[in-house]
Amino acid sequence: MTSSPVQTRLNPYNATFRQNPYPTFARLRAEDPIHLSVFNVWTATRYDDARQCLRDARLKTATLPQGIANRHPELVKRGQSSQELADTTQNFLFFRDPPDHGRMRSLVMPAFNMGSIQAIQPYVEEVVANTLETLKPQGTGNAIADFAIYVPGLTICKLMGLPGGDHLQLHKWSKQLFRVFDPLLPLGECAEMNEAALGFADYLRYHLDQKRNNPGDDCLSALLHIEKDGDRLSEKEIIDLGIMTFVAGERTTVAAIGGGLYGLLQFPAQLQLLRDNPKLARNAAEEALRFESPTQYLMRTATEAFELRGRQIEEGQNVLVCLGGANRDPLQFENPEQLDIQRKNANTHIAFAAGIHFCIGAGLARMELPLALAGLVQALPNLTGDLAAVEWEHNITLRCLRSLKLTWNA
Repeated sequence: MTSSPVQTRLNPYNATFRQNPYPTFARLRAEDPIHLSVFNVWTATRYDDARQCLRDARLKTATLPQGIANRHPELVKRGQSSQELADTTQNFLFFRDPPDHGRMRSLVMPAFNMGSIQAIQPYVEEVVANTLETLKPQGTGNAIADFAIYVPGLTICKLMGLPGGDHLQLHKWSKQLFRVFDPLLPLGECAEMNEAALGFADYLRYHLDQKRNNPGDDCLSALLHIEKDGDRLSEKEIIDLGIMTFVAGERTTVAAIGGGLYGLLQFPAQLQLLRDNPKLARNAAEEALRFESPTQYLMRTATEAFELRGRQIEEGQNVLVCLGGANRDPLQFENPEQLDIQRKNANTHIAFAAGIHFCIGAGLARMELPLALAGLVQALPNLTGDLAAVEWEHNITLRCLRSLKLTWNA
């Protein structure tokens, strides 16, 4: 099979598609759910297929860091480098496969246990309240720049034992480095991201040195001392995992807060329901993750030939797992284009992936997002947004608002 039987072909770089990918996902789910995109990559858009792909041992993570490493000679000719970027991102858990993935994950997970997350919840509640207290008298603001970037950045700083005052610099580095998920990354951006990786690594190396002598009750200190069967993480691995935590955890949570609010503003009755009943916040957060999945795609590579819904996937071919499409599959979710914060099965979404690569930060996001969304709608009376003027980041993997203008009664 070399071509698709339908005219609709997925192109994540298309500006119209990036603004609203869901009509295309709907057509593909109905007409060609295992679909060959314009880049000759198989795409899975139905929930059952996407979940199967994420759990299938015959599909390994796509080697995007290796692609960056392969471009290193080109940059050297220009007096630049991508080596640090490649070396750093290859230690990100979502780019590792067994057995390395299992080893690193088993050493990392104790530092991200629910006890650590619950311990910082009062701090997150304080961050949300203080940010909104500053914002409330203004009557207007930007959901992203004035609120969403503060909550996850300050939260992760607290979790890792880093100065909260550094969160905007860490946000800048994280935003740059998330571009690593773009397989068509321009050569010049590889060099810029390499500088960001160097700066981030130096920053974390300094703080690790401090924590060796004065360990705290934080995740970075824990990673220095966690041991399993005589095995420990190297300094390089800890630094790279620290960068990964910010790159993945900060960016996707900014996207989730913005996307969740965007969904609530599209359905004012749901916003009012959350305002009237803040106990719905947890389910509202799950529904927000389903409705506007922060991570829209995950790439996998076939290690052997196999058949998927009648399509022959050959060894070495890539499969794009469309989380955003799967999470609006009507075969899994009734009325999927409707945001329903009382949806009974909202938490069956796959916004955090599935299988061995299920997001290690899911517990942290599930603590932050309900607090952020409920806090917003409770604190800002008659909250409305300019939905016609929303701007999305130019990132094919991350569905994140760049700007969402808000007004409310001051």
